[in-house]
Amino acid sequence: MTGATGLVGGGLIPLLRAGNPERDLVLLVRRPSAFHFPGCIVLEADVTKPGLGLGQAELSILSRQVTQVIHSAADIRFRISLEESRATNVEGTRRMLEFAGLCHRLERFLHVSTIYVAGKRTGLVAEGPSCSIAGFVNTYQQTKFEAEQLVLASMARMPVAIARLSSIIGDSRHGSVHQFNYFHQSIKAIPWNPLPAIPADPEARIDLVSSDWTIAALHLLFDECFAPGRVFQLCAGPERSWTVGELLSRTYDVFERHHVHLRLRRRPRMVPYSEFERVVDKLSHRLPASFNDWLGALLTFLPHLSLQQQFDNADTERLLAGRVPFPSLESYFQQIVEYCVATNWGRAAAD
Repeated sequence: MTGATGLVGGGLIPLLRAGNPERDLVLLVRRPSAFHFPGCIVLEADVTKPGLGLGQAELSILSRQVTQVIHSAADIRFRISLEESRATNVEGTRRMLEFAGLCHRLERFLHVSTIYVAGKRTGLVAEGPSCSIAGFVNTYQQTKFEAEQLVLASMARMPVAIARLSSIIGDSRHGSVHQFNYFHQSIKAIPWNPLPAIPADPEARIDLVSSDWTIAALHLLFDECFAPGRVFQLCAGPERSWTVGELLSRTYDVFERHHVHLRLRRRPRMVPYSEFERVVDKLSHRLPASFNDWLGALLTFLPHLSLQQQFDNADTERLLAGRVPFPSLESYFQQIVEYCVATNWGRAAAD
């Protein structure tokens, strides 16, 4: 497995070990000394390098013994260059597929991807190959799409499947957030936002999931429901997603009821992006110098708030068959917001 130091990979480790105690779990990690993985075989590796940066002896042993692969490593940063993002997300995937091709006993290879390979495409996104005609919001989306093309091309010769994950916002059981992302940064901006408008369609739907559900569902799909050639979408789906208007309203409600010290500004209007650009241009001379950098970071995610985009998950739901109950966003959303405020969006937790 790659990506063991990430939220999803790290969460899978105890489930994989408990699900099959006899299975040797080999983790490819860039800096093994910085982490502790009891009961696992840990090898220093780099997916961007030929042979994964492993020695010839290690490669030889693994190619004879490995039967299952989970490729979860990815560079999830939105604001890096296309070249930098491709190094891990595209070339790293290429190297892992090359390695898998050497594994004579390979039974399954699961590539962990994102529903946002759909980019700017609107409408219902099916659980199948995606197209890039509409373009992408950021380099992360584009490079994960390009990585998927490599995986799809390999399906004719290897037992490969793709699992696309949604936006993970925290743990539904106690509201903790282990990996702060651009969703959390967007709600962090609410108390600080100096603008009277934001680029959003109040009727657009935004797909959000919890970390505990995602990891448990991914484990079940890998260990019990794996099917070569399939694309699984682990997401809330059209029926369980909130509209952007509902999401913003509920976030403001939490802030206004429990965090008056944040000195909230008036709730902004939701306007088309073209109108938002006019608002920014009109007020730019009155905004703080840090505004452009702040806005630039948010705009790697905010365009999704204007997209009429939904994700089909019917086939995946049928496979899960209710064995991993989906926690409603309403049941834990306030806890997520409270955790963000209490930890100053991860800064206090890090300290």
